[in-house]
Amino acid sequence: DIPNINRSIIMIPALELIAAVGFYRLAEIFNKKKILFIAISGILFFGNIFYFGHQYFVNAKVHKPWYRNNGFSEMMRVVNENYNKYDAIVISKFQGGIYPLVLFYSKYNPKTYQEEGSTKNADYTGFGKFFFVPQDCPFVEKSNKIPKVKNILFVDKGDCPSDKSIESKKSEYIYREDSTRAFRIVYD
Repeated sequence: DIPNINRSIIMIPALELIAAVGFYRLAEIFNKKKILFIAISGILFFGNIFYFGHQYFVNAKVHKPWYRNNGFSEMMRVVNENYNKYDAIVISKFQGGIYPLVLFYSKYNPKTYQEEGSTKNADYTGFGKFFFVPQDCPFVEKSNKIPKVKNILFVDKGDCPSDKSIESKKSEYIYREDSTRAFRIVYD
């Protein structure tokens, strides 16, 4: 997962120490001009808050949303609605470690998951009816490692190419907030 806040958060204490030492040294330099130092610090502080707010609330929705699991909840809503109609649900791992999100959005029983061996993020494994594959387009790039069952629901990457094999199948797209395709669901 890129960017990953859980890995990046480890840097915060060191960065805060560096910033604090720098701020303290600047306060010593501007000792005689405290009002100027406070005014400049306040302008920079509030300017940074406004900049962050704009980036977070305005730009984050449309700037590279494919790194933020955008569209995932909608995709899982469709998968959950069709869960009982299919023998297997094959999901592409193009977004990285998605099994925790599938567990969360499907409300999969944690006890059952643990009893099944809690398969983590290995290729060609899964839990319950869910089966995770490394291919971006598992419907088009079918592998012999996919379960051999009658009814399979495929979740492909949104920009997978269409070929003749998909023309006779029902499919739908899930879109991100910036109107790009996040997922293609193929009902096989």
